[in-house]
Amino acid sequence: MLLSTCVSALGETTVEFFQQKMEEAPQRAYAEAIAKFQEENPDLVIQLNTVPDAGTVLQQRISTGDIPPIFTDYPTQMQFKTKVANGYIECLEGQEWLERVNPGMLALSANTDKAYALPLFQYNFKTEYSFNYTMAFTAYLLSLVPVLVMYCFCQKYIISGLTAGAVKS
Repeated sequence: MLLSTCVSALGETTVEFFQQKMEEAPQRAYAEAIAKFQEENPDLVIQLNTVPDAGTVLQQRISTGDIPPIFTDYPTQMQFKTKVANGYIECLEGQEWLERVNPGMLALSANTDKAYALPLFQYNFKTEYSFNYTMAFTAYLLSLVPVLVMYCFCQKYIISGLTAGAVKS
């Protein structure tokens, strides 16, 4: 993977983080995480780069060899698999910090038997420095709504099925 970093006369290193999420929550989460990271690492400057139609822009940049060192992508899409096959994305296997990632969450972003990506959805709510419980539990609650609606409409059948197997005739 090519690293597009530049070192200034002040000894700072600038690294681009190219990401595709235009929504406010990811933008805010990334900005907060970057600010806190830079407090601890003042010589490393992370430039957040978000552009419209980021998928197309990323493809064009890769085709010209201008590959951002850190970027977001969608590992379940065919284009991601092509980027892996062509060597544009580094395998994360063997990295010590990868052991601290929840294996279940890591499996959500897997497209091969090796890890090439980290799941971002959780990172919108949790970073190394903070955790937004309100947003996380709101997302979890919203994911339960279809199950609860289904249960309300099918309650009679679910209960009759449970009791049919439990009662001896």
